[in-house]
Amino acid sequence: MHYCIDTKGLQKAMIDENIKNPSELAKIAGISRKTSSDVVNGNILPSTVVMQKIAYALHMSGEQAGAIFFATNLRDA
Repeated sequence: MHYCIDTKGLQKAMIDENIKNPSELAKIAGISRKTSSDVVNGNILPSTVVMQKIAYALHMSGEQAGAIFFATNLRDA
């Protein structure tokens, strides 16, 4: 099974938390701006630690984080 990031879902979660861009997310989550940008744009699959930091920064439930970081349908990502 191939996983990808639901970038639209991640961007919606950022909007819901009033986080305007990947740089702001990086600062809140304690990750690098490049990593944040790459994750938000779907260029990389983040490590477990980075997923956890982003999920915590965005106040995501486990179910929501799983749906975003382990999306399986590329058309939805």
